[in-house]
Amino acid sequence: MTRKYSLLLILIIGLLQLGCTRNNGDIGDLFGTWRLDTLTEDGKELDLYGGMTKVYTWAFQSHIIRVQDIRNNMDHSNCYGTWIREEKFLILDFTHKNDSGTTGFQPPVPLHFDSSGITKLTVEHLSSREMQVSYKNAEDVEYVYHLRKVP
Repeated sequence: MTRKYSLLLILIIGLLQLGCTRNNGDIGDLFGTWRLDTLTEDGKELDLYGGMTKVYTWAFQSHIIRVQDIRNNMDHSNCYGTWIREEKFLILDFTHKNDSGTTGFQPPVPLHFDSSGITKLTVEHLSSREMQVSYKNAEDVEYVYHLRKVP
């Protein structure tokens, strides 16, 4: 009788392990939602949250990124793009269009992403809880994004 219960327990644990996955595989530490804590422009901190916006979040799953702008009145807007990670770079692509040809995939202007729609960020630091990425625009202005994982 003990042997039957042991085999049943092993089978259940095995099935549970098979069911615990993320869509399209494990993307590592990037998976999940990140809150933008600070953004600096050439070392000077920008006031991201002095206006109507309460919080900016970046959410990663598979190769999709969602940038969300949540406002003080709890209104929000979402913008979707794709991302890839190449060595020490995180490349965000917001050039996509829907079937009607309209964009609607443009990230919020205060984030200062590249106007071409493709921003190549350098990963300065990435752990399971914190991320720091940076990029220089065409005018040689450096933006540094400090993000923290939302539990």
